[in-house]
Amino acid sequence: MIPLNDQRWKDFDGGYRDKYDASIPLSRLEGGVGEFDLIWSELWENLYHQGDVGIASYAVVPQIARIIQSQTILDYNPFALTVAIELARGRGKNLEPPDWLKEDYDQALREIAKYGCDNLNQEWDSSILKSLLALVAIIKGNRDLGELIFELDDGYEKDLLDRFFES
Repeated sequence: MIPLNDQRWKDFDGGYRDKYDASIPLSRLEGGVGEFDLIWSELWENLYHQGDVGIASYAVVPQIARIIQSQTILDYNPFALTVAIELARGRGKNLEPPDWLKEDYDQALREIAKYGCDNLNQEWDSSILKSLLALVAIIKGNRDLGELIFELDDGYEKDLLDRFFES
């Protein structure tokens, strides 16, 4: 995992294919500096743009795993952003995570999913549940199921069941 004080962060591209130093908002998130929602909004805006991701997007995932565990963050954003980045992986012009990051990235996916599963006794909304279920499906090799779960609009589940299955 790349430490947040590593100078390489300044050279990584984000979702816009421009340089984006994600270590700055990650440091604020870890330190509890600034508004939680604004930090996540900045990360979303710069790491995932209309299906595009960059090296910064992949490099953030191990840090997300570390930060949510150390800060006990149980929120939609870390799960959903991770799933969005993973679903964009290798699609279109998106590259795969580089070799020097791949092992940490893949381990972080498992750690984030495990963290969610370890917190099953907590109150969740459907967005956290969908993101965690999607991540587990992806990790277990079923990307299509993961994407279906992730993209399913809230409240549409009953309509799908009624439409495609007998009650």
